[in-house]
Amino acid sequence: MIALLMLFAAIAVIWILAYHRLPALVWTVALAAGLALITGYSGWPATLVTALWIVFIIAALLDNPTPLRRALVSRPLLNLFRRILPQVSQTEQEALDAGTV
Repeated sequence: MIALLMLFAAIAVIWILAYHRLPALVWTVALAAGLALITGYSGWPATLVTALWIVFIIAALLDNPTPLRRALVSRPLLNLFRRILPQVSQTEQEALDAGTV
């Protein structure tokens, strides 16, 4: 029963964070606080809690705007899109530079 209440509380907090469109740092702090509460009060096995913390730390490092995220996620994705998308023609580039329709 406690696990179900914790699940509903987590969903409510995530819903509020999403509704207010809060920045990634606020999400990270809120999820860390929730995970700390789970660690202290849930009685879950230590291996499960440790696995949750490891997943949380990896996700926090890759989801928050940091140089690590830029190096591991953003730059490779940008290079992939540059290879996939076609080059802009000279006429299209002139239209973009003009700034009007």
